Order: sequence, then structure tokens, then C-alpha cells
Amino acid sequence: MQKSERSEKQEQVAGYLADLENTYQNIHAGIYCKDWTLDAILYTEIERARQQGISVTCKVQNYPKDQDGIQCMGKVLVTLFEYAITESKKTKKTDGSKEPQIDV
Repeated sequence: MQKSERSEKQEQVAGYLADLENTYQNIHAGIYCKDWTLDAILYTEIERARQQGISVTCKVQNYPKDQDGIQCMGKVLVTLFEYAITESKKTKKTDGSKEPQIDV
């Protein structure tokens, strides 16, 4: 194998690894629990908060495993995020803090 061919192969491998790492980070970024429904809700609400300059810390445990419980939990999460985002905006305006924070 020529030196230029080897260099080209190394660049291809490096590019592949970078793409693989990026894909992994994107997948992992939206996983908060092992239920895709709750993960979708959490991912959407966390991104909505972050777009408004609100930092979010999220830890999920002991959530319901049955479909009715998950559906109810999803509704509660959406309502809580709506309230938290609204209140964080008010707090930011009145106390002058740099970045509002939501802990879920």
C-alpha cells in the first residue's frame, strides 16, 4: 500500500469514527429512561426549556411500567415542564440570576 493510500484510509477511518461518535451522542442525548414514550416527552420538553435559556438536569427512576401509568406520567411531565418554564422566566426577570435551572 502506498503512503498516500494509507493516509487516505486513515482519514476515512477517522471520519467514520467521528461520525460514529456523533451518532452515539445524538442517540444517547435523548435517553432518560428505558421507555421510548417518556424519553420522547422528556427530550422534547428539555430541548424546549434549553432553547429558552433554561438549564435542565433530569434523573428518572421508579416510573410506572404499565401503559396507563406511562401515559399519566407523560401528561404530568408536560404540565410540570410548562409550569417550570413559565416560573423560570419570571424568576430570571425578578432576581437577575444568570441562568434559570429546572431539576426533574
